[in-house]
Amino acid sequence: MDVNTLIAAISGYLLIGISLGLIVFIMQTVHSDSFSFTGKITPFDTNYYCFVTMSTLGYGDILPLSKSAKGLSIIITLIGQFYMVIVMGMIIGKLLSPKEKNK
Repeated sequence: MDVNTLIAAISGYLLIGISLGLIVFIMQTVHSDSFSFTGKITPFDTNYYCFVTMSTLGYGDILPLSKSAKGLSIIITLIGQFYMVIVMGMIIGKLLSPKEKNK
């Protein structure tokens, strides 16, 4: 367990969030009534929405309106929570596990 492992875990989380933000951006561009974005949609707005949803913070300023947007939001939430539980759990488990002794 080293700094590179932690950086890789953080990078993975950021990559997932940005990728899902791109999917939300495409969905909103194709179907402009999918989410409650006001004004011109930007990738920053969709990334913001994804990270707020992945962390289950949920400010409520951007809402999914269509069934497909609601389904995608559920998937984003599950991915964020599974990442935190599984990946971070594995990393913490390795940090807390006893070191192997050389025999």
